[in-house]
Amino acid sequence: MDCVICRHIGGEGGGAVNLIGLETDHEGVVSGATRRLGPVGSGRAHVLAHVCSQHVVEIYRGRVPEVAMAWRTVTPA
Repeated sequence: MDCVICRHIGGEGGGAVNLIGLETDHEGVVSGATRRLGPVGSGRAHVLAHVCSQHVVEIYRGRVPEVAMAWRTVTPA
């Protein structure tokens, strides 16, 4: 598995690759996601994607354009 951010946006990545939730309108990230969880607002999507640990930090700090961490709460059934 490779990092969807390294593949579609570029930049310096590295480290272990993990599956994380993202909110994005970047077409490459959406198309490269493992799973689409649905729309978020106007034109943005909530997706699960494989991201390297370096890019997880960069996304968390707001340094990756068009991509943010996605936090969704679920009520237990």
